Amino acid sequence: MYKMKKTSLLVVMLLILSLATYGCGSKGQTGAAAGALGGALLGQAIGHNTAGTLIGAAVGAGAGYLIGNEMDKSDAAEMEQAYRNRVGETTNWRNSNTGDEYSVTPKRRYHDRRSNRECVDAEILATVNGRPKRVIQPACYDERGNLVAVQ
Repeated sequence: MYKMKKTSLLVVMLLILSLATYGCGSKGQTGAAAGALGGALLGQAIGHNTAGTLIGAAVGAGAGYLIGNEMDKSDAAEMEQAYRNRVGETTNWRNSNTGDEYSVTPKRRYHDRRSNRECVDAEILATVNGRPKRVIQPACYDERGNLVAVQ
């Protein structure tokens, strides 16, 4: 019975780790998954029981989400500032927590007749998790003056 519980726990931990590495859409989600894994391992090491593992996973997931979410906010603030630059003016930054690098250049500003909003197209060159990406991403100002990416 003990061996079965240990094997089940290992399978769950590997699943969480794989989601943290490949399946999460945001840094907050990645932080939550990694935090849950670390917390579960620590909870098991301290409590030597399922309750300790579950408590550790819950606390770790919460802490990991908070840390990862702050990284998302930092990049979002940099991105919004870059979109406000003049057309052709490039902003570069490196996230010191993740090592991800970004370069954003507004390419054109225009009035979108369908939504009746002011919009900006920007070229984004990013290296995220060691993988380079290039996109042209439109964004429009909402009623409160915040930029919202257009899908």
